[in-house]
Amino acid sequence: MHSDTPKTKSPDYLFRNPHLYCFRMGVPEALRDIVGRRELRYSLRTGRLSVARRKSRLLAGLFQQLFSQIRFHRAAYGRTDVEAKIQEFLVFVLQDPGNLPRSNSGPIAYTAAASIKLKRLVDEYVAENLRSDRWSQRTIKEYRTCLNLFLQYFGDVSLSTISYKRMREYKDLLMRLPANYSKKPQYRGQSLEQICKSNAGKGLSVSAINRYLRLASSLFRYAIKNGHMSVDFAQGLKLPKKRRPDEERSIFTQEDLKKLFESPEYKYGIHRHPWQFWLPVLGLYTGCRLEELCQLHVEDIRQVDGILIMDINDDGEKRLKNKASRRLVPLHPVITDQLGFPEYVKQMKSEGKRRVFPELRRVQQCLGHYASRWFRR
Repeated sequence: MHSDTPKTKSPDYLFRNPHLYCFRMGVPEALRDIVGRRELRYSLRTGRLSVARRKSRLLAGLFQQLFSQIRFHRAAYGRTDVEAKIQEFLVFVLQDPGNLPRSNSGPIAYTAAASIKLKRLVDEYVAENLRSDRWSQRTIKEYRTCLNLFLQYFGDVSLSTISYKRMREYKDLLMRLPANYSKKPQYRGQSLEQICKSNAGKGLSVSAINRYLRLASSLFRYAIKNGHMSVDFAQGLKLPKKRRPDEERSIFTQEDLKKLFESPEYKYGIHRHPWQFWLPVLGLYTGCRLEELCQLHVEDIRQVDGILIMDINDDGEKRLKNKASRRLVPLHPVITDQLGFPEYVKQMKSEGKRRVFPELRRVQQCLGHYASRWFRR
């Protein structure tokens, strides 16, 4: 009788634990610094010898091909690139039985499923997010800018050509690009590399670079979920921030507030538009975002248990940053009793106005555009 348990050092690279067959292959000593280990050892997830042999032979062939590629193109591989390839092979062999050869003889080739092109992936990713209404109009414009740069850098390549190395090079490009380069006429007609070389001004902020990398990671996770990729090559590439999130934007000092609210406009009531008076005051006493205040409807100002509140919501055409932004904000007595905000809202309502600040007009789906520009002056 033949034993069903192969020896540990068999030509099939097989050994058996108490429950399943496992694969084990030694890593050539010259490659251990790149691979990061002395041997490759994985469960084959089967107790059947015939299946285990097919899986182990396929894995062995793939790993031998990888070792050969590293020897001839050593400079092109880092440890993360090698690990990504190993994980890709494991997914290919262990998760899809259809990839296993039916014969125990003959060469075993790696014939991964046909990889789709990058532009098709981007189009599908955008379409799904638009269909599910996850993105606001402002987000759509911002993300399209990021994705257009991503496509411009990589081209319409097969997803199988993207690697950790390419993504590190993309990150390096982002760190060298000038801020707002697409809006500056001196860069028109230049390649991305030419733009980087001629950049003598301010580069992209850490937040902007991380936004590009975060969207790339989201795109790769979408590809993984839909079976187009097995690795998120953008994971872990974001730049560390030097400051805490609450320190990223300068807060107003007492001097700043005194300068604002003791300005001639407030002293003598000479604001050109009502929103110029109310938006800074409401922002000071409520802490609401500018867009939340600009899009208020008159029915959003109402009484709850005897307290006048602002109902921050995304009803109708209104948009919020996220679902957690929906809330009721009580209004301070200074606003309700001393400054007369309720009377102003009643006046807007009596005039048939729908919004609290009807003079504001949308620019790229944002009502806060002109208010923000005015305040920065």
